Amino acid sequence: MKARKFYQQAIKSQKKEEYPEALILFQKALEIDPGCYKAHTERGYVYGNMEDFKEALKSFDSSLNIKITPHGLYGKALTLYHLQEYTDAMLYFQKVVDIEPNEWAYFYIASCHFYSGEFELALKSLNEAILLNSEFKQAWNDKGVIYSILKNDEKALDSFQQVLEIDPDYLSAIYNMGTTLADSGNYPEALEYLNKFLEKDPENFKALLYKANVLFFMDLPEDALNYFEEALIQNPDSPEAWNYKGCVLSSLGKSKEAITSFKRAIKSSPEYVAAYLNLANVYKELNMLENAKKSLDKVLKISPDNEEALKENESLKMNN
Repeated sequence: MKARKFYQQAIKSQKKEEYPEALILFQKALEIDPGCYKAHTERGYVYGNMEDFKEALKSFDSSLNIKITPHGLYGKALTLYHLQEYTDAMLYFQKVVDIEPNEWAYFYIASCHFYSGEFELALKSLNEAILLNSEFKQAWNDKGVIYSILKNDEKALDSFQQVLEIDPDYLSAIYNMGTTLADSGNYPEALEYLNKFLEKDPENFKALLYKANVLFFMDLPEDALNYFEEALIQNPDSPEAWNYKGCVLSSLGKSKEAITSFKRAIKSSPEYVAAYLNLANVYKELNMLENAKKSLDKVLKISPDNEEALKENESLKMNN
């Protein structure tokens, strides 16, 4: 009777997210009744919430040694997932769905496949999750991400649209709609979604960077420049942002400033081929051919078969 009392008190503390207190109470329950598999299981979840995954695993193993339950199997699977042991995690999530349907188990099976680069298998598992819950927005969103990776923009956009019909304010889908539309060249629509996202998260580096690029492709270089600068406030060491900023400056005829930006990109990422190529182009425009050649030589040292660098090098030789 005392064990049950401690267990119930522990559950109350767990629900209040008072995890250290919950652990003490679960331990007291287990000292009285070591065979209480529920206490072992819930203690595992508490350790998981505290990100002590090794202790969580021990608790779930103790629970499963006493009695195999979907809740215990799911806890062990989730712990293995957080430990990035994806093959073992999939095995235990599969054991869960073999006993009873579980949309989240299928979702995490899909995530394991995703991190293993098995995108088609991930889609299959996400579809299983959606069959169980047609309004599973996280699953729809992840489907969209996978379709984007597979360059199927139409299906990606359809998936993100499904999310937004379920939850119009789901930020991840709003961002993904914006970036997918941008990647497919639908810049005005992309800008609408990126603006909506930035209303909620105005300092998001990736969204600022995407918006800057979209504005540049819409032939709004001055606006693009402002957003590249905003992005660099959030991440001053981003080689991509410095490189893109350099491209905008170059397009505006601000060659010296462009050179500075490309050099900053290279400083952040010494093997950034695109920045060296862009730097070489600016030097060539300024008739600083020796500097251009040095930049191209850097590219060829990093990537000996780079066609653009080989072509430009040949062009410089012909000009000399």
